[in-house]
Amino acid sequence: MKTSTITILITCISLLSMLLASATSEISGGMEVVANNGGTISGISTPTSTSLSLGESTFTREYNSGETQEFAALFVNEDDTFGMAKAARSSKPNLRDTANSYALLPFKAPDTLMNITLIRTGVPSTIEFNEFVSSISAACDIWDGAGYREFFGTVEETSAMLPAVASDGNFVHSFKTDSGTWLAGNWLTWNSESLKLYDSDVIYNTKYTFDTTGTTYDYNRKNPVQIADLKAIAIHELGHNVGLDDIYNKPTLRWDMSEVMNSYEWGQPRQILGAGDQAGLAVKYSS
Repeated sequence: MKTSTITILITCISLLSMLLASATSEISGGMEVVANNGGTISGISTPTSTSLSLGESTFTREYNSGETQEFAALFVNEDDTFGMAKAARSSKPNLRDTANSYALLPFKAPDTLMNITLIRTGVPSTIEFNEFVSSISAACDIWDGAGYREFFGTVEETSAMLPAVASDGNFVHSFKTDSGTWLAGNWLTWNSESLKLYDSDVIYNTKYTFDTTGTTYDYNRKNPVQIADLKAIAIHELGHNVGLDDIYNKPTLRWDMSEVMNSYEWGQPRQILGAGDQAGLAVKYSS
């Protein structure tokens, strides 16, 4: 019988990139509004609806209790360029409970240990291959040490040249250079019937400089130090392997920068699980 699988790509986007991409403001009623490309926007939030006003056009959606809603409107700027306005509102717009700062993917980790294969080709000159091994191993230990179960097995170089291919049943970590603003991406494939992960391939983007020291850098806009800590990023990506989702794209959760499942914060690598990360694991694996 043929097994049905589902594959998605999750990218870990730097916090800096997100901040530069949009201007964000909090307004009354807990609605968060983002305006891109220089467009102007005003928002009105009531207990039963969310409204976006762009000049003479108003876009409204009914709001149901317990629902997180998001919608967008395309508009034309005065210089005839296109802009996009987005609004999002949640039933808990002012949530500040770190124990709830988590989001879940549809699957759990496989029942067997995930053995991680590392590709030597492409490893940047700023780190040694043994540092690649130790960083990924240490990231695995963070999740294994959370107290729910052991998720990961061996971390070693393969004698075969395994490419990062979705759905081949391998768990591969490698480096490549890409012009995008993502630090790392994780191709995830899971069985749609058992809801267990089957394949994961993590790629680290060598457009950015990687380090393995775990050093906290003094990052600021005038003197930016953009050095990505490999272990911290690997912890985030392996969090997807155990079934946790990103929270940087969740309007009521992305304020919590203590969670490894948030975006990467330049100069502040997070190498321990936050309260929300641990709570998400508990929901997944405590029963």
